[in-house]
Amino acid sequence: MEASALSAPAALHRPAWPTVRLLRLRSDEQLVALFRAGSDEAFGVIHDRYRQRLFAYTRQMLAGSRQDAEDALQDVFLRAYAALRANERPVSLRAWLYRVAHNRCIDQLRRPVPLHADVFDVSRNPLQDPLHEIERR
Repeated sequence: MEASALSAPAALHRPAWPTVRLLRLRSDEQLVALFRAGSDEAFGVIHDRYRQRLFAYTRQMLAGSRQDAEDALQDVFLRAYAALRANERPVSLRAWLYRVAHNRCIDQLRRPVPLHADVFDVSRNPLQDPLHEIERR
């Protein structure tokens, strides 16, 4: 049997998690550069690094609404992903992410709130004119 026909034991294969663990040690500037070079794992580290803090910030800005804060946070990271890949301008990541989150929350707060229909009015049948009902019968 040839040596090239043998595969290495599973214990010798290097999993991807040590790479991500090492990326966590990188600075924000290095992570941005790696992400712009095509490393999605670098953006994952950026996400993990700032997710909790930005969530607390968006929740505070949006008056404690967990659902609205989660929606805003998701939108912040979608915008960040697209914007960081779109151009190569230097960015102070932490300050920039907070500015994106702030602007997203302000947009949310400025949206007009739809009027809530009275549940009773929506759930009941329209009232019929009693005289019209008698004539119909």
